Amino acid sequence: GYLQETYNKFILPLLKNKVFNFNLPTFSSPKYLFAVISGTEYSKIFLRFSFKAKLKAIYMFDPWIPLNQLNENAFRSYKINIAFFSAKQAVTHFNSRSIDNFKAYWIPEGINSESYKYFNFADKSIDLIQYGRQWNWIHNRLVELNRTNKIAYEFPSHEDFQQSQFASREQLVVALAKSKIAICVPRNITHPQFSGELSTLTTRYFECMSSKCLIWGKAPSELVELFGYNPVIEIDMENPEKQLQELIANYSSYIPLIEKNYALVIAKHQWNNRIDDMLEILNKKLLCE
Repeated sequence: GYLQETYNKFILPLLKNKVFNFNLPTFSSPKYLFAVISGTEYSKIFLRFSFKAKLKAIYMFDPWIPLNQLNENAFRSYKINIAFFSAKQAVTHFNSRSIDNFKAYWIPEGINSESYKYFNFADKSIDLIQYGRQWNWIHNRLVELNRTNKIAYEFPSHEDFQQSQFASREQLVVALAKSKIAICVPRNITHPQFSGELSTLTTRYFECMSSKCLIWGKAPSELVELFGYNPVIEIDMENPEKQLQELIANYSSYIPLIEKNYALVIAKHQWNNRIDDMLEILNKKLLCE
């Protein structure tokens, strides 16, 4: 609304260089405050978080490196006690900054797998899918294979990665279910101008695993750490065209890996798992207060 627009125009730019005291006394301080934000969406929380509370916590998606100073100033200004980050590198950075009464924790993104579907492997009709945030380098290498009908390739029809190529979420779900192989790489590969050197796990990997796609691309180190193995077929940067055709020709040999990835996502990487992890940390903190 109007207040959020005003905040974004006048206050948010100042947080890049200044720490405020957004921690005003109130007659009835709540026990704790919790919010989910992406990047620097402080306009969503400033009305509540500007007042004192026993505990203030946030979950932050997309803590991109170029935003570190602004985020640090915001944590100090709002007296945030706990920040759960989707990216592990952000945890290391902010815990090194000696922010008073503050601690960061790594809580990776999760998924609700029941909202996805998959077709039998024999019924998957799309050889390769790339959606949303397109990697132009690999797209330019593969588009000729699609044009000559050597592969069935589903890809965005535009370069605006903020706009989906699908008219509805259901269309995306069906397309993933029909796909044999999905391209997944971190944002620092596709759009480094936004993320800096931050390489992090996103829900995209879990979406593809929940749809029983073989993932082809690059695994962020966070994903390998979580799984205890690399669930991704690392792309051959020298000859991706040949590698892809070999993957398609030998697809059945990768079904055990696909099933292993799917089973692990179902068991350990649902949003319910993440919520349980955060509640455990929050409850321990509250008991210590």
